[in-house]
Amino acid sequence: MSTTDSPNSADPSVLLQLSSCTTLAQLARALEESSTLDPAAVLAVVPECLDSRGLASLLFDADGIARRRWSQKESEEEKDDKWARACVARAEAVDRWTGRVDWAVQWLEAVREQVQIRSQIISETLYRARLLQSVIVAGTAQTQHQQHQQQEAVAATLADLDAMSVDELVGWAMAHTVVGSCPDPAVFSVLDTLLPGQSDDGDWAPMVSLVRESWNRWWLRHMVGGSAPGLMGRLIARYPRSFDTYTVLASIYAVGGPCSSIAGAKRALSVILADFSAVSAGNDSNGTIVFPETIRQLVSGKDDALESDKWYESLGSMSDGQLALVVSKASVQVDVGETFERLGLTDIDMPTIVACQQNYQHQQQQRQYQEKLLVKLILSALRLGSTRVEGISLWPELVRLHEKRVFSCIPLENIKTEYLHRLLGNEQFEQARTLIEETETVRVSDSLVRDAVCQAAREMFDNAESGNNTGNGSGVRAAARCLDVLPASMQQQAADDGYVVRKE
Repeated sequence: MSTTDSPNSADPSVLLQLSSCTTLAQLARALEESSTLDPAAVLAVVPECLDSRGLASLLFDADGIARRRWSQKESEEEKDDKWARACVARAEAVDRWTGRVDWAVQWLEAVREQVQIRSQIISETLYRARLLQSVIVAGTAQTQHQQHQQQEAVAATLADLDAMSVDELVGWAMAHTVVGSCPDPAVFSVLDTLLPGQSDDGDWAPMVSLVRESWNRWWLRHMVGGSAPGLMGRLIARYPRSFDTYTVLASIYAVGGPCSSIAGAKRALSVILADFSAVSAGNDSNGTIVFPETIRQLVSGKDDALESDKWYESLGSMSDGQLALVVSKASVQVDVGETFERLGLTDIDMPTIVACQQNYQHQQQQRQYQEKLLVKLILSALRLGSTRVEGISLWPELVRLHEKRVFSCIPLENIKTEYLHRLLGNEQFEQARTLIEETETVRVSDSLVRDAVCQAAREMFDNAESGNNTGNGSGVRAAARCLDVLPASMQQQAADDGYVVRKE
């Protein structure tokens, strides 16, 4: 650097004169009188309150002082880098000494737009200055939203943000918005700045890519147990290009994930389905997702918390075709969840659907879980049907669910006998008789039918007011009607096997 590049090497009286200029006209006259003073030194001493656009024009326009005094020995790249760093230093000084980050933003915008100095350092500093400005505004909105709580002021300066890594920058912004529970409009104003559009010019491209990666890493660490329930789903809809497929899938399939509800999963999937629309689902159209083992552990609830490295390791090991298959099968699972909700079972999420579809070897507890959920679904549908005039035809729905490998650990004939048992317990005898006669989907062995009917009859008998088949013994009469649904051949066999309702 030459001696004229430093403000300390200039005549102190000249620097004092420049620092006292309160108008651009005064500054222009002072600069004409100091023909050897480097513009970088000027930026270091002139008052922060001077109009940014006017100052930029004075120094950097075609006939500006900086253009006339640039060293002819320097390349265009060296000049741009030199003046870019000087402009950034002034922006940091303006924010530090005046607290007016909006002035710093105006200065950087003037340099970038008017002077046409295309430098990544200016673009990144302008990005950070705008982010700081939006967080300060959001903090004001939060104070107004929570009138009775004293909110901590934003203490960071532009220089502090310039010193942060991208991960630190994203974490800082999220700590002041999402974690701080700002009202939605304030959150969006910050995130609109944090997530720059990918259609911007080339200066923004490196920052866009780095911020997107850090943004997704932050959500993988914080999505479970977050302080703003439901917010992530709204953010996925608002900023679809900022979330990668791994993060969206994690929000859907993680136990307690912010988009794990059926409605939340449907909305989240809509933002990534288009990317995989051209990939065939293959021959396996039943809706089962074959997860790597680490993801199976996550969705089965065995781990206490979601760990981002497990998701990246597991999903990251998939090929594009395998990942596309996961996405396409997720749509089928959403359809399964909507069927559950239509049948009255509303407390269902995507991890539950996964647990209904997986059929792990040597895991008896998996079948027990599915059997309990099957009973819950049947009873819910029967209760819902009792409130409708025409009721619900549940058996075709159960067959369709099984074709999609829901309740995959349970053979279809066992599902049918369980449904038969619950119909009888609900005293829907005609529907039970129709179900027994239906053999197109699956033919249930006579012994299983007899066992289901006789078990239901005995339960009714045990709950009866008396063991007499006359009088007010409604439970006994129901037990007798229960046995009547058996075909004649099965009734005789039931009697031979000792399945007879009698008072003990």
